Amino acid sequence: MAAKAKKRKVDKEDRRFQERWKLQYFFTESRNNCVCLICKQSVAIAKEFNVKRHYQTTHANAYDKFTGSDRAEKVKQLEAGLASQQRLFTRAKDSIENSTKASYEVVLIAKHGKPFTEGEFVKDCVDGG
Repeated sequence: MAAKAKKRKVDKEDRRFQERWKLQYFFTESRNNCVCLICKQSVAIAKEFNVKRHYQTTHANAYDKFTGSDRAEKVKQLEAGLASQQRLFTRAKDSIENSTKASYEVVLIAKHGKPFTEGEFVKDCVDGG
């Protein structure tokens, strides 16, 4: 019997985003993922073959016209758009969390049925209910 072949573990290969991929393929690193600046999709594994294949099959026709400083400017513009989009989702998440906290506080007020100036109620709020 042949010995079992050892399976390759991709996560152990220490693959990292390469800065040169920004200009070559319009990719950036976001939250430990390689993300396409054009369509915001991420590749499964951070290796040049995957990044290059995505760019060539999806965006090369439209973006190969950018060269030199025009290409660098387009990368900056797309990075700013991605950052703006991520901030928008972060703000929305924070807003939802704040609304949830406020609703719990309203429930706490209703549960006690007493004026908020009463000392015991204030202690409950400080202790977290």
